[in-house]
Amino acid sequence: MLSNPIGIDVTKPRLSWQLNSEKRDTRQVSYQIIVASTADRLAKNDGDLWNSGKINADQSILVPYAGKSLGSRQECFWKVKVWTNHSEEDWSEPAHFTVGLLKPEDWKAKWIGLDKAFSWDSVTKFSRLSARYFRKEFSGSQVKRATVYISGLGLYELYVNGKKVIEDISNTITFSTDVDTASTAMCAATSPTATCRRCRPCASKR
Repeated sequence: MLSNPIGIDVTKPRLSWQLNSEKRDTRQVSYQIIVASTADRLAKNDGDLWNSGKINADQSILVPYAGKSLGSRQECFWKVKVWTNHSEEDWSEPAHFTVGLLKPEDWKAKWIGLDKAFSWDSVTKFSRLSARYFRKEFSGSQVKRATVYISGLGLYELYVNGKKVIEDISNTITFSTDVDTASTAMCAATSPTATCRRCRPCASKR
């Protein structure tokens, strides 16, 4: 199970939680889930995406989402309240998840790469070609939030203004990451730059 996942590839995710209590023999008997489109709505208990209402059940693992249809890039905030055999509990801490790019047509970027060796590469059957870089400058108003979607059948690294924002380079499947607060601060420069470095030749999208 994932905690606050980014870029999930399903429209009906399954939600789980764990009941903690200092009382002995505490069991869940009911629950209520709220899913909202913004953190503010969630704080106001406004489940504009889904409000399950009180459900009399002890299930707390892999409860299927049953709210409004979710689309690509959608951000969702959720929390749960449980009733036990002792009392009604407080709402849980908020959690969130985002939906990735679900359809092929959602990918607007083009495949990038260089299908030939550089002049300094040694081309033999044992060749290890130089890493390929894709560099993109962007301008406009100050960046509040950004999401990068990468699909690369190989190894890659992502930098924002020269600072690495992905620690694990062994990403062999479609990946998306939110540029967090620290990385967003990097984008406050006059000409922010995002660079994707492929550690070995592969196809990728940006």
